[in-house]
Amino acid sequence: MDIDEKLISAFFSTGKILKEKMFFSSDNAIPFSFTQFETLKFIKNRKETTMKELSGFLQVKPPSATTLTDSLVKNGYICRNVSTKDRRSVELSLTKKGHSTLDDCYAKAKIELKKIFSSLNNTDKKEMATILQKILKKSNEK
Repeated sequence: MDIDEKLISAFFSTGKILKEKMFFSSDNAIPFSFTQFETLKFIKNRKETTMKELSGFLQVKPPSATTLTDSLVKNGYICRNVSTKDRRSVELSLTKKGHSTLDDCYAKAKIELKKIFSSLNNTDKKEMATILQKILKKSNEK
């Protein structure tokens, strides 16, 4: 196996472990699916966002984004509002419950990540963060 194949394998395996530990298999498990968690983060970072923007971010068709957000609205994490700029458009925003739950999820994720990365020393962690930031920067230059 060449180095690129090893990297690909390691990234997929690591991603799977992170999702399992953070979303499924601990007392600190996050109470959302990975996609719902990403949705809440996206809405929080944008303050208010349209369904069109969300579907673009998630790379799904608008009806799929609507289905995804239905349960988040029903459970009181986000709310839908008619856009003040365009009455045909729906804007999404986090509720107080959404903000506090997302903050709790970040705290739980941090606990799980500390456990996962406990085998790395601080130098390894800094190098890993630097490498991942380079990857993110390059991928955002599209």
